[in-house]
Amino acid sequence: MTIKMRRWLFYAFLVLFIFVSVGVVSYSRGWRINISDYKIKFQKTGAIFIETRPKGAVIKINGETFKDKSGLTQRGTLISNLLPKTYEVKIEKEGYQPYRKNIKVEPDFVAEIVQTVLVPGEFKKTLISIPKPADDFWISSGKIVFKNNNVLYYLKNSSLFKLRGDKLIAWSEDGGKIILLDSKNKVHYLYELANLNKTLNINAILSNLSKKADIRQIAFHPADSSRLIVQSENSLYILDLNRLQLETLIQEPISFWTIKNPNIYYFIQASGNYSLNSFNLILKTKTAIAQSLNYQIAKLPNSLISPDNEKIAFLDNNGKLNIYFLEDYQRDIDLNFYEGLIVKNIFWYKDSSHLFIEYSDANSRETASIDFIEIDNRPPINRYTVFEKISNFYYEPSLDRLYFIQSSDKLRNLYFIEL
Repeated sequence: MTIKMRRWLFYAFLVLFIFVSVGVVSYSRGWRINISDYKIKFQKTGAIFIETRPKGAVIKINGETFKDKSGLTQRGTLISNLLPKTYEVKIEKEGYQPYRKNIKVEPDFVAEIVQTVLVPGEFKKTLISIPKPADDFWISSGKIVFKNNNVLYYLKNSSLFKLRGDKLIAWSEDGGKIILLDSKNKVHYLYELANLNKTLNINAILSNLSKKADIRQIAFHPADSSRLIVQSENSLYILDLNRLQLETLIQEPISFWTIKNPNIYYFIQASGNYSLNSFNLILKTKTAIAQSLNYQIAKLPNSLISPDNEKIAFLDNNGKLNIYFLEDYQRDIDLNFYEGLIVKNIFWYKDSSHLFIEYSDANSRETASIDFIEIDNRPPINRYTVFEKISNFYYEPSLDRLYFIQSSDKLRNLYFIEL
């Protein structure tokens, strides 16, 4: 072999080595050749990370099947080397309804589908035995107060105790106390469930401390059940039942407020718009969260702050569901599924990424449906109907149970399902 040939081979192999090395390094760093629309592109890949509950699901991306790799040491499944584009993701498991989502993959970026909850195809409902049919009910920590023929009862060890009032307003955080309302006489009563003979007339106590005893809204202090948060016409204050003292917190005409320890979140309306503020019960400081919210807020009876204290859910008067992110002021989500319907109640699911919605249409006000809907504005939004033809429901996150009333043979029975 001549020297010229040897030199040619050396340089040829050197060029090939450099080319292969660059290719290997580029491939290891996620670069791929993408041939689409009759064009050749050199692009960096991305990935999708998927976390599901329950585990053991089948993941399909654009029809290609991937095994769920989550387990004791890995909480989810990472699917890498995906070219930048939008993928159709489908998550399936036998006995559960499928989950679908369109995910856009960006170069050198991991798109996430986390807090994914697969909903069973069928739910097994369990009957709760109570001595009388329930027209309405309230549950906390396994304790039940229910209404029958406009009379309230507390169910304790299969025994019934008749209570004053016709509506339960609030449970204490420890579940040991309740506030009831006598709607006819506009009187609020406080009961200690461990001693039902001990009843306090809250309106009478306020009358002794202040000339005005009007109560617009009332709740237990989240850290101390011997103190109450009370709203009058133009102020919000703490009523200390032990010291029999009033402490003014806010002196403004509040439209709506809710508590999530340690903050009170409240809306103030001015010139047709709302401002959202918070008041810290420990530091006694006020913070303006958002101004000029162009919403007509419809008040709902339960707390609308998510369990992670990062989101607030509320309705406008047209039935549009709004999710406002407290920490990310530029981000909010509008869910238009319930416009024109009557939304009766909302509960956050324990993961703060889903909601239970109780709703009905104008022609079926007596019965309602329950939806389980994700808080994710990437299409399609996964929305599942859990039950239909129910009346009144309550979600208890500590037991992960959904309670509801459903008629059977002209009887109104109380049931629960476990998710």
